[in-house]
Amino acid sequence: MNKMIIHSLEIKERIRTEILSVNTEILIVSAFAKIETLKWIDLHSKLNIKKVCLVRFRAEDILAGVTDLEMFEYCINNGWEMYINDKVHSKIYCFDRKKYLIGSANLTHSGLGLKGNSNIETMVYGSLSFDEYFEIKKIAYESTRLCEKLYEEMKDQLESIEFPEKSTHFKWNVNFDKYKITKSKIILEISDLLQSASPIRLNNKDLEMLKIDPQNLRGDITNQILEQFLTSKVFEWIYYLMEENKEMYYGSLTEELHDNLLISAPNIKREQVKVYLTNILNWIEYYEIPEFSIDRPKYSQRLRRNN
Repeated sequence: MNKMIIHSLEIKERIRTEILSVNTEILIVSAFAKIETLKWIDLHSKLNIKKVCLVRFRAEDILAGVTDLEMFEYCINNGWEMYINDKVHSKIYCFDRKKYLIGSANLTHSGLGLKGNSNIETMVYGSLSFDEYFEIKKIAYESTRLCEKLYEEMKDQLESIEFPEKSTHFKWNVNFDKYKITKSKIILEISDLLQSASPIRLNNKDLEMLKIDPQNLRGDITNQILEQFLTSKVFEWIYYLMEENKEMYYGSLTEELHDNLLISAPNIKREQVKVYLTNILNWIEYYEIPEFSIDRPKYSQRLRRNN
């Protein structure tokens, strides 16, 4: 697809069109964001898709009214993963890991032209490569995942301001590092892992994990399952792990997965971890995902990250 430049009201219609067709994931990066705009996104999106947003979320933005503090409450109640990073100025909208809009429009009514007298905005629309998508996703994963404890800490700080209308330069007094999870430390749970040794023999737990309704599977079923796998938490974990390591043997991969799972499942046995890892490698091999290659030098499986 050739890149296309679109403006103002065209942006709203393009986003609406893309959201209606999304089957797996919406990913949004925006300096400012409002709850009513997220509601508009949700109004046009399918149920059970993955929804991720990254917002600047500075205290001054909230005090100025360009971002809603209560966004977090809306997100946790409506299936959004919310990340924050006070350096974010980007405005990026990604749909199903395939298409994007990037430009000047924030996730607000003024930015997307959802109200009269909106801003004049310009964005570029085009297709995403596999690696481009994960580079954008990395911006979120290298930021801070907003959690209830951090949110309450920020909320208490704002409520303690005596004259908020005069405190436009107020800054958070928070140690964000203690809440930060780096991209290589995506914490997995047993429910995030593949129970099936092959995508052609999916059990019900994997259908649930991949957010697949068997009644909605039509036509090219194999490709539909692949799309869900590529946006799954377990695939993202191994993608970023291999971005850092380039190549790893089966034993090292087992150790990484075991160490990760010990956080959420402290009693898990190494033999069970090997089963889960074997399933992951089987899926990568079955789909011949071009970003990876698997071989067996000296009788041990090796996973390599292709350039």
